[in-house]
Amino acid sequence: MRLNVATKLLLSTGILLLSCLAVAIDLEAERLIDNLASQQFDKLGHPQIKTDSIKPVLATAKRPHQLLVISVAFPDLDYDRFAGDKKQNKKNRQYFEKLLFDGSINRPAEGTLSHYYRHQSKGQYNVTGKVLPTVRVEKPLSYYGRPLQNSDGSWRNDAMTDKLVSDVLTAAYADNPGFPWTDYDIWDPMDFDGDGARNEADGYLDHLVIIYAGKGQASCQGLYKLSEKLNANATAETLETLPMEERQCADRIWPHRGSLSTDIGNGPRVEGLINGRGGSKITEGLWVYDYNMQSEYTEVATFIHEFGHSLGLPDIYARQTNNSTASWDSMSSTASPQPQEMSAWSRMVLGWLQPCVVRPQDFGGDKRQSFYLKTMNEWSNKLGDTVQAGVCDAAMVVLPPKFRDLNLGPLEKDQGQQAIYTGQGNDMNRYLSRSFDLSTVAEDQPLILSLDAWFKIEADWDYLYIEARTGEDDYQRLMPNDKDSAADKLSVMPSQKGHEGAGSLPGLTGRSGDLDGDGKVETAPGCNPDADKALAEDRVGQQVVDPCETANWVKVEFDLEPYRGQIMDFRLHYFADGAAVEDGALVDNIHLDAIGYLEDFESSKLAGWSNEGFTLSSGKHHLPVPHFYLLEYRDPYASFDKVTNYDANIAKPGFSFFPDKNGDLKAFNVNYRPGVLAWYYNGEYLWSQNEPAQF
Repeated sequence: MRLNVATKLLLSTGILLLSCLAVAIDLEAERLIDNLASQQFDKLGHPQIKTDSIKPVLATAKRPHQLLVISVAFPDLDYDRFAGDKKQNKKNRQYFEKLLFDGSINRPAEGTLSHYYRHQSKGQYNVTGKVLPTVRVEKPLSYYGRPLQNSDGSWRNDAMTDKLVSDVLTAAYADNPGFPWTDYDIWDPMDFDGDGARNEADGYLDHLVIIYAGKGQASCQGLYKLSEKLNANATAETLETLPMEERQCADRIWPHRGSLSTDIGNGPRVEGLINGRGGSKITEGLWVYDYNMQSEYTEVATFIHEFGHSLGLPDIYARQTNNSTASWDSMSSTASPQPQEMSAWSRMVLGWLQPCVVRPQDFGGDKRQSFYLKTMNEWSNKLGDTVQAGVCDAAMVVLPPKFRDLNLGPLEKDQGQQAIYTGQGNDMNRYLSRSFDLSTVAEDQPLILSLDAWFKIEADWDYLYIEARTGEDDYQRLMPNDKDSAADKLSVMPSQKGHEGAGSLPGLTGRSGDLDGDGKVETAPGCNPDADKALAEDRVGQQVVDPCETANWVKVEFDLEPYRGQIMDFRLHYFADGAAVEDGALVDNIHLDAIGYLEDFESSKLAGWSNEGFTLSSGKHHLPVPHFYLLEYRDPYASFDKVTNYDANIAKPGFSFFPDKNGDLKAFNVNYRPGVLAWYYNGEYLWSQNEPAQF
C-alpha cells in the first residue's frame, strides 16, 4: 500500500496518542494498586465519581466517644416497658444504660455496644454514653412516621423523622439546661478545618441516638406485606385504603440512621470558622447533623448495626430485593439478640485491621505468594494487638484494575462535544457559580436564562438546584418558567419539594423528560405511560431497560426579573445524600440573551466560573477502578481464652423464611461452618450501589 507523507504523519501521531494514553492508563493503574495496597481508600476515586471511604475511627479509653441517648414518647403512645410504675422513667434509663454501656470503659460488660466496638477495633475504639430522661413531643407518632410517596412512585417509610429529631432536641435542651452538652462533641470526622486532626470538636454532636416509644415498622411490615402494597405502581391514595391495623403499622417509624440535610452552608462557629454542614441548632456553638433512631423494643444487635452507620459503614445487603451476604457481617443480616462479628472489610475500612496484601505480579507482586490466616476475631486483649510475622488477621488479594464505563446522555447535536457534569457519589455538595452583570439591561429586554439538562437523579432524595443571589445574601432556588408554584407537577421540574422536605423549594430530580411527576419519561421512544413499572424483584438478572426510564435532554428556562439592574451570582448546586447513587446531571448551553451570554462548555477551561467538583464531560468516561478478594478465617464454634467470639451467635439454631413460587412462606435452617470466607469487592459500584435490581 502506498502511503503519502501526510498519511504517515497522521498514523504516527495516532500511534503516539494511543501510546501516551496507554502509558497514562498504566500509571494510573499503578497508582491505584499502590493506594489500595496501602489502604488509602480516599485516593481510589475520580473527579467524575466520588469514592466512598472512612478515615480511621479511633478513640482511646481516656478520651472515649460518647453517645447521647434520648428517649421520646408521643401524646398517643407511651413506653410499654415498666408501664404503670411510678419510677418508669428512671427504670427505662437504667435499662438502656445497662443494655448499651454496662461496665467500665476499660472493661465493658460483654454483649454491650461498648464491649462490641472495643472488641472489633482491638481496643482502638472506645465508646460509652449517657441516657437522658424521656422527653415528650406535642405531635402524634403518625405525624412523623407516615409514609410518603416520591415523585417517581417509590415510597419513603417516614415522612417527618427530621422534624422529630429537632423536636426531641428542643424538648431535651429545655428539660436539661445544665447538662454538659458540649462534652458530647470531641470528634471532627470530616476534618472541616483541614488541620488533619479528627479528635477535636467540630460544633456537632458526635453521636445522637433517639429511642421512640412503641414498636418499629420492621416488626410488622412483612406481616402485612406493606412493601408489596405501597409499591411504585400504587397511587398516593393507596395508604388511606389500607385497613386500620395496616395503616398503624405503616405509621410506625423504621429504625434507621439519618442526617439532617437542612440549612446547608450554615452551622456552628468553631475557632472562628463556620462548619457549614447544615442541620439543626441545639444551642450556640452546637448543632446536630447525624442521628440514629430505634424503637424501645430494639435489641442491642440493632443498636450496634445502626451505630456502624454512624461511623460510616454501609448496609451490606440489597435494599429493595431479597439479596444479602447472609450473616457473615453485623452490617448485613444481623444476628439477634446479640450480633455476630464484623467482617474483615468493615474493620479494614474503619482503620481497625491491616490485612496481609498479595499484589498482582505485573504490579510488583512475587510470582508465588503465601500466607497463614488465624481466626480473624481472636486477639489477646492488648491495645492494637498484632500477630506474629506471616500470620494474618485477613488477606487482601489485589487484582489488576478493571474499568468502569460511564455512558451519560448521550450528547446530541445541540450539545456539541462537551457538557458540564455534576459527578456522582454519596454525601455530595458540588457547586458551579459565576456572576452576571444585569445593571445595564434595557427595561424592555426580557431577562430569561435557559439551559439544556439531562439527568438521572434519585427522585426526591438527590437534586440539581439552580440558584441565584445578590451581594452576600444566601442563595435562593429558582423555579422554571413552566412551574407556577412548588406544588405544580406539570413542569420540567415536577418535584414538589427539595431535599429538606415539605415546604422547601424543589430542584431537578428523577428523570429528565418526566413532565408530570409520575416517574415516567412519556416522550421517550417506546414508552407506554399506562403500563405498570417493573418492580425491583422482577428486575434482577434482567438487562431490559424500561423505555419510560430513558432520560431525555430538556430545555429549562428561568425568569431573572427579580435581579434586573443588579449584579447577580448564578449557581448550579448538586446535592446527593448518603443512600442510592444514580448518574447525576449534564448541563449545557447556558444562555442569557439579554447580555449576549452563551456558555457551551466546548473550551478546555471554565473561564469565569468558580468550580467546586463539576467536570467537563463528553458523556463517556473509561475509568480504572479497584477490585480485590478479602480472605478471612471464621469459626462460629471456637472458644478463645481471653476474648469473646461473637460469631457464636450465628452458630445457634434459627430459621430463615422465604416465599416459594406459589407465594407460600417456607422456612429453612442454615448451619454456619468454620473455614475461609472470601469476599469480593468490585469498585465498579459505590457502597450504596449494592442493589442487583439497579444493574
